[in-house]
Amino acid sequence: MSIKLTSIDSGYIGNIGAWKNFFHHYINSPYIENYLKTNFKSDDPDFDLSLIKTKIEKIMEEDSVSNEEIDALEKRLKTHLPRSYKDFLRANGVQFYNVIYFLSVTFIKMLSIDDIDYFTKKDKNHKNYMKEFIEYLNYAEEKYIVENYYSYNDYSTSINLYNGMNNPKLKPSNLALGELSFGLISDKKDAYRKAITLDSSEVPSAILIPDELTADGEMEAWMLEDSDIYRFRSFAEFFINNLFFAHDMPMYSFIGKQSTEIESLLSQSKKTASEYLSLHGVDNILDFDVLKATAIVR
Repeated sequence: MSIKLTSIDSGYIGNIGAWKNFFHHYINSPYIENYLKTNFKSDDPDFDLSLIKTKIEKIMEEDSVSNEEIDALEKRLKTHLPRSYKDFLRANGVQFYNVIYFLSVTFIKMLSIDDIDYFTKKDKNHKNYMKEFIEYLNYAEEKYIVENYYSYNDYSTSINLYNGMNNPKLKPSNLALGELSFGLISDKKDAYRKAITLDSSEVPSAILIPDELTADGEMEAWMLEDSDIYRFRSFAEFFINNLFFAHDMPMYSFIGKQSTEIESLLSQSKKTASEYLSLHGVDNILDFDVLKATAIVR
């Protein structure tokens, strides 16, 4: 392979405070607020976003996952978890995320620290489903895919949705945030079999790959949706992508689908993708300059 994951920096620069700051900005964002009001008011005229905000602020004040609990989890899994995920746990990220799950912003519900385990351990309820899932994934052996397994495609085919090129309400920018390459390769089957699942779905949707590490020690992260697998350089990148890009949040999918209020807000602001994410504190979690430098096939 021309590019190795171990030569790529994930761009993760966050800490516990940065995650909590992001949670606060996210739930108080005018874009998110309009999205939630639009989607929930139609189903529940008594929907009160202020109650959700209060709940999340209380979560931020509660005792977080301790270092001892994380050490015990790593000992049980016999691996060192990536810093972005451990910071997320210590910031009460699971509790925050599961409130967002209740609001149908994401289809993924995170497991508590006591329930995190290896992907194949799910087989106790599903016989050999998970083992067979890995065995029969759609593996691509084309030279181009193998050589570019740890890289992005060009702008026009891979990250155009993330840099605003297809969105007239966002200025173009060269932010590179999204999925690594495309396809899976059979040489990595052993690494795939060691995957750790982070969510409570019967068929896991949030996954870490312990044997696939970046230069700064982040694990490759996967999001599974139906039959599609999306690969990311870190848990942090997976998380941000899932909240902003994957599920019709007002980043690019709002055109013709969301409220006129959101369209008005975005047309007035005319933000680039990186500016939009910075409004929510994402630039304190991911270094955009590093993302741009390490995520593009040159």
